[in-house]
Amino acid sequence: MRRYVRAGIQALSSEAPDQLASSLMAKAQDVAEQLTALAAGFRQWSAEARESFVMEVRGLVDRQVKEMGLATQQQVQALRSRVEEAERQLRALGAPARTASRSPRTKPRTSRPRPSRKTASRRPAASTRAASRASRPSSS
Repeated sequence: MRRYVRAGIQALSSEAPDQLASSLMAKAQDVAEQLTALAAGFRQWSAEARESFVMEVRGLVDRQVKEMGLATQQQVQALRSRVEEAERQLRALGAPARTASRSPRTKPRTSRPRPSRKTASRRPAASTRAASRASRPSSS
């Protein structure tokens, strides 16, 4: 069996088996380097594509927020700062600061009689339905 393998190797290459192995190793090394470079290229492309996508989404969200008239976090924080400063100035003048309460408004309860539940069916009796059908003119 070994003779057949050696004969096949010699037939494929005029080089000696040791040279064939080193040649195959060199070719495998070249292919490995090419695949490594290809993988690095894919990683770089992926990072660039992800960054581009994130920028597009951020731009879209910013436009939608502006279109809807929603306040940004910066605008809300600036308004809070202004309110806090105004409250400090009011306290310095001696006026008590009023804070907005977040408790829900409740309506006073009125006692209304609740409708009683009927235990009988709401459908008319069979005899009443038959009578109403008989009194209708036939369309056929």
